[in-house]
Amino acid sequence: MKKVIEKLITEKLINPVLHSTAPVSEVSLGVAVGVFFGCYWLLETQNGLSYEMFRGYLIHISSTEGTWETIVASARFLLIDLGWPMIIGSIVYAVPGFIISYFMTERIVTSHRKSKASLAGMSYDDCRTQKETQH
Repeated sequence: MKKVIEKLITEKLINPVLHSTAPVSEVSLGVAVGVFFGCYWLLETQNGLSYEMFRGYLIHISSTEGTWETIVASARFLLIDLGWPMIIGSIVYAVPGFIISYFMTERIVTSHRKSKASLAGMSYDDCRTQKETQH
């Protein structure tokens, strides 16, 4: 199972980045945007899961009589007290992930392309002018 996951990650995530013909800055930006939205939506999904647990608790509370105030207070807690902090918290994790992944991808892709250029017996700049697709 571990080998299958490693092969899947290599074929679907790593190889497309390393073998892209786009300029390094565009490849890095694409990875960084993907990491940003991945971090953001992963944490928002976590918020949704906590909402589902809270919803189950809210249904249990609403089955008893005289709990209208409890329901209103619980909804306020979920939407105002918990909702905005989760959104801000997601951004707090997503922005550093964006920045770190941009510079790491830039370094890794540049290093990979330099090693490929030296194996081909040409300079990195010559390899860039021949192989990179300019948009």
